[in-house]
Amino acid sequence: MNGTFLENYFKKSHPEWRWLYDGGVDAPVMGAFVFITNRLNLYAWNFGDLLIILFARGLYFKFKRLNQVAEEKIFNRTNKSQGKLQGFEFFFEFCIKL
Repeated sequence: MNGTFLENYFKKSHPEWRWLYDGGVDAPVMGAFVFITNRLNLYAWNFGDLLIILFARGLYFKFKRLNQVAEEKIFNRTNKSQGKLQGFEFFFEFCIKL
């Protein structure tokens, strides 16, 4: 392969963009183009990940609150001082109310 290091790297790593370097574009221009597009894709991917994380956290807190409201309605608990029943304690209270 004749050419500069950057040109050879680009041709090996991005053969699907043959139209770019067959058209006579210089290697530094190709390298800058690849570098910029890779960075833009990286930022877009990270933004998408953060968006998914934020939506997941929002849904988590909504369902957590829904669960608390349902517990208060079912067990007639109005304050947090009573605490949650654990394990067999919960099971026995549930069976007695049946």
